[in-house]
Amino acid sequence: MSQAWIPVFSSTQKVEIDIFSAFLQEHNIATVVVNKQDSMQHFLNTNLEVQLMVPADQVIRAKRLLEQRLK
Repeated sequence: MSQAWIPVFSSTQKVEIDIFSAFLQEHNIATVVVNKQDSMQHFLNTNLEVQLMVPADQVIRAKRLLEQRLK
């Protein structure tokens, strides 16, 4: 059975997603980054989001950690 991945944070800034992804991984939460931006045309990507996703069973914990980090 495949595991469901749920988005917990999104941003138009990939570097922000990468920082939060590393933060969650430090707390033993697996992450997947879904990047809808075109790496060849950065100037066209202003409204396209990058999503940070975690396993469904880690959503609540991940959101709590991110909330604490954002304070």
